[in-house]
This record gives sequence, C-alpha cells and structure tokens, in this order.
Amino acid sequence: MSPSGRLFRGIAVGVGAGLFASHVMNQFQKAWSAMDGSGSKPGPAPEPVTVKVADRLCLAVTGKPIPKTFRPFAGEVAHYGLGAALGAAYAGAAHFQPAVTAGAGSGYSSAVWLGLDEGLLPALGLGDKWADVPAGKHAYGLISHLIFGLSLDGARRLVNRAWR
Repeated sequence: MSPSGRLFRGIAVGVGAGLFASHVMNQFQKAWSAMDGSGSKPGPAPEPVTVKVADRLCLAVTGKPIPKTFRPFAGEVAHYGLGAALGAAYAGAAHFQPAVTAGAGSGYSSAVWLGLDEGLLPALGLGDKWADVPAGKHAYGLISHLIFGLSLDGARRLVNRAWR
C-alpha cells in the first residue's frame, strides 16, 4: 500500500476509533451521573455544552436556533462529530509522529481537555469560567477525557493490528 493509502486508512480508522471512544466516554459520564446523583437533581438540568456548540453552529449557518425538540440530538451529533474529528487528528498525527501515542492516548486527551474544555469553550462563553467550576468538576472532565483517549488509542491499535 502506498504511503498516502496508509495515511488515509489510518485516518479512517481514527474516525471509527473516535466514534467508539465518544461512546465509551458517554457511558462513563452516564454511570458517573447515576452514582453521584447529579442526573436526578430537582429543576431543569443545565444545557450541555455540546448543545450550545451545535446551536451556535446552527445560528451561524442558518441564522436560526435549533428547535427545542432537536436540541438533544444536535448535542449528540456535536459530541460524536468532535470525537470523530479528534480521532482522525490523533491517527493522522500518529502516522507522522508515533511519539504522539505515548501514554496510550492519555497525553493527547489531556491536551484536548486542557485546550478545549478548560480553555476555548469558556473563552467563547460556551462553558463556565475556570474559577467558577469546583475542583471536582475539573477532575471529572479530565477523567472523562482520559477515558476517551485510552479508548481511542486502544481501538485504533486493535483495528490496525487486525488489519495487518
């Protein structure tokens, strides 16, 4: 297979691994919410950041917000779309610089957490300001992303191994 063919295949595997890792991350977050009771607090639940991102994109493209009935689905699309894109980026980077995979995806996903959840999203007004978030919620975000990264790397390696 040509070098560009290997790169394309690796990125395709990364997309699939990113989708898988997003699902694993979702399952962890659902289990965590069930254990700590955060999913059963009285009153309306705060809107997930993924819904806010999807709504902002929809407003930019169409000039209209996402209708209420589609907001949860749009949030899932944003979450899985980002997971697929992060998987593609990880696989592409690993193709050119295998050292990216040191730590089995944990370094990559920690950088994503720091840059995205702790940096870009709050800066854009889509997430809470860093100082307003309790330490436990920062830890929850980091753990969620570590689970994403380890799942991403594990799935990518497994599929690549099977493909050989």
